[in-house]
Amino acid sequence: MQAISSNKNIFVKKLIQLSSSSKARRKQGLTIVEGIHLTSEYLKKVGSPEYCILASDIDNSEINDIVLECQKRKVKIITIEQNIYTKISPVVTSAGIMFVIKNTNSAVDINYEIGTVILDGVQDAGNLGTILRSAVATGVKQIICSQNTVSAWSPKVLRAGMGAHYSLNIIENQNLTDIVPNFKVPIFTTSLKATNSIYQTNLSGEVVWIFGNEGQGVSKEIQALVTNHIIIPQSSNIESLNVAMAATICMFEKMRQSL
Repeated sequence: MQAISSNKNIFVKKLIQLSSSSKARRKQGLTIVEGIHLTSEYLKKVGSPEYCILASDIDNSEINDIVLECQKRKVKIITIEQNIYTKISPVVTSAGIMFVIKNTNSAVDINYEIGTVILDGVQDAGNLGTILRSAVATGVKQIICSQNTVSAWSPKVLRAGMGAHYSLNIIENQNLTDIVPNFKVPIFTTSLKATNSIYQTNLSGEVVWIFGNEGQGVSKEIQALVTNHIIIPQSSNIESLNVAMAATICMFEKMRQSL
């Protein structure tokens, strides 16, 4: 177990970059997950991290169990002074343990014959994390993100996803105009101008959902590639639903019809 006590340490600088810079995460193919839940779930569902990082003077039985498992797997464990750890941690109140992990499914091939959620310009980390959780809850396995969608492997999205990443194939930085026409299953998107209600639409079998930017929705270019436009009925007292809520309703209605 290595100890670091200087904020000028090269490894510490690397960790700070991974925590704060999407460019650094893409370049290195690494990211940070922080907290007891995310680190323990990673060990259970994915495997061994690149590094296990601990804040000094942490005494917690759950963290101790995670550290023991890392030791069994011969993971490199590094302890860092609390004041330095705080600078690295992507959360305000940190648990005192984080993993450096690979962006594990960045090179996964697209399967054009299975149920999929496509995200066109979703910018909010909380929205993306919620969509990923709903996808796992409803049995969706594949997520495709456009080039202008927030990084799925950013620490904020990882926290919002609460471990959902570990059960999904997430394919990022895609040109959707090249991808959407290749799907062999029906593609749906929501629109306030649509006349067909989601509750009167046959969603049996595999389907693809496309959800768009929080302010602009699905781009006109992508909408033009989709023939199945549906609407989620709602009160006239509000203009539209939050994208994460709309996506959740759609995925759960699909699952309800499949039960």
